Amino acid sequence: MNLLGIGEIIGGVGKIADDLITTDKERLTLAIEEKKIEAGLIQSQIEVNKAEAQHASVFVAGWRPFIGWVDAPVGRGEIDVRTYVVWCPDLGQRQEDGATIPATDPADAAEGWAEWHDRSSAEYRIASGREEIVIVRDVETGEQREWIVRGEAMPYYTAQPGESATIRAQVAPGRWAEVPRRP
Repeated sequence: MNLLGIGEIIGGVGKIADDLITTDKERLTLAIEEKKIEAGLIQSQIEVNKAEAQHASVFVAGWRPFIGWVDAPVGRGEIDVRTYVVWCPDLGQRQEDGATIPATDPADAAEGWAEWHDRSSAEYRIASGREEIVIVRDVETGEQREWIVRGEAMPYYTAQPGESATIRAQVAPGRWAEVPRRP
């Protein structure tokens, strides 16, 4: 196990020591010391892992299982991320103008393009309900197909305490003190 490149450092020190040490006994003693250092590092990492697993916060305790669940299908080849080129002829784009989008399938690539286009243009035409026809080309196979993309706006609102003169004017005279407010 190579933690943070320590294995290479230990190996490098061992190589230098190899040049200085001439007997088999000295080499064996050095090898044992290297293994002890490596075992200590591994044990330290195990203790960190245990402490993280027992942490009250799901963000600390759950990150390793989360990565395992998300990354395992990719590592086993169950999720195939491919590269697609996506462009919109109605916007005057040609294939050479297309955006390179990594995606799991052509529909995912078309949706990725729509999100990218709305963000980069700052017009959010697709999220506002406009449909666009895009061409999605699989870089590996050369297959291409038209897709219709559309989106929807998802508003996000915030509130903070404040005192508006307009609201204050609407409260009956003498009753402003009774209006509930946040501390």
